[in-house]
Amino acid sequence: IRAVVAALPAGSRWIVLTDTLPVARFNAEGIPQQAVRHGDRTSLTVAAASILAKVLRDRLMDTLDAEFPVYGWKSNKGYGSAAHRTALRTHGPTPHHRTLFIRSTLSVPE
Repeated sequence: IRAVVAALPAGSRWIVLTDTLPVARFNAEGIPQQAVRHGDRTSLTVAAASILAKVLRDRLMDTLDAEFPVYGWKSNKGYGSAAHRTALRTHGPTPHHRTLFIRSTLSVPE
């Protein structure tokens, strides 16, 4: 998130989020932000951005699955399925795993 916010064009005036978590810790530029609960239901712009993000995520998961097939990213698309959590415990994390997901997965037995 930090890299995305930092890459915004100069003069960007607003960040719209699709959940209720602000990105304050990633927003060193101090750009105002608005969390829009269920924004993909109420805003065409947010809905379009959500679709694009999901398509890009799915493509990334397909690519990562080819490199790290034991995690099953092609089928779970980044969601923590039971098989994915087992693979994470067995094989450890990759640089692509989110830190919070790793901590929660490795600290909670199945």
